Amino acid sequence: MSTEQLYLKGNEEHWICICGNDTMDLGFQTCDKKGNFIEPTTHSLWQGHYACQNCGRIIEDSDTRKIVEQNPFALRYDDYLKSLKK
Repeated sequence: MSTEQLYLKGNEEHWICICGNDTMDLGFQTCDKKGNFIEPTTHSLWQGHYACQNCGRIIEDSDTRKIVEQNPFALRYDDYLKSLKK
């Protein structure tokens, strides 16, 4: 990953991913270190990571918005909802 791709653009309320996705488009989801959706509850193992819903880039936390990994095949929120219906 090149240096210009290390951080999301935008501000604390409006994120813009390198792929073009932003908060008002597909948005971002809370996730684990692998990019799989996780609910941010006190009982979950969520550590402040977010994933771009378009390309799967994993953001370390909302303060720095540093991109640390990418997993386009991670479990997304919609997949999580489908699994609850089974």
